[in-house]
Amino acid sequence: MKKLNVLLIIGIIVPTVLFTSCKKDEETDNPPDQTTGEFIDNRDNQVYKWVKIGNQTWFAENLNIGTQIQNIIEMNNNNIIEKYCYNNDGSNCEIYGGLYQWDEMMQYDTTSSNKGICPNGWRLPTNEDWNTLINNLGGAEVAGGKMKKVGTEYWDNSNIATNSSGFSALPSGARSGNDNLFFGISMGAYIYSSSEYDNEKANYLLLRSEGSETNINKNKKTYGRAVRCIKE
Repeated sequence: MKKLNVLLIIGIIVPTVLFTSCKKDEETDNPPDQTTGEFIDNRDNQVYKWVKIGNQTWFAENLNIGTQIQNIIEMNNNNIIEKYCYNNDGSNCEIYGGLYQWDEMMQYDTTSSNKGICPNGWRLPTNEDWNTLINNLGGAEVAGGKMKKVGTEYWDNSNIATNSSGFSALPSGARSGNDNLFFGISMGAYIYSSSEYDNEKANYLLLRSEGSETNINKNKKTYGRAVRCIKE
């Protein structure tokens, strides 16, 4: 994610091409022949990459929206989007995105596939969305390798990845819902689904460093996990 700095120029004639470029960045519709692009979240002017995979269009980065709170604090329904940053270090949110409890991500609405904390025009993925993506990439045994960012700059040395899909998953780790501690950075990506398992548990997509497989797991909603958005 990167911030868009807005420059106000007064009394200067700016070439038309500048405005044309800015307008293109703000558009959320996919150009007919383009499978990647950028989207500006006008809530905080952050710029996110997106990628089209099959008939789905996904964020190619984890969402990073909200006010950082410490890991020992539970998120509340207070009309403020709150996030955890791994090890309480804000720079990790800039790289890996924020970590959110399920209820906070959903904005305290249990309706599957709702908008939640995603920007306008985007929504939270369901189990069905995740399974469609996995099937488009050849099935659970190989899809994980096609979704992970290559190399060991972020992932552990055991990383097996091609990122042929452009999904560019990073090992953002998580915040435990049991002892409030952080775990798993460089080793795993844990990305929430909006499909709940039951009143206490929710589903999430799991990608591990050492394998090419992926699967959908379940755990307590109080865990802090990464969030991806899918286009409505």
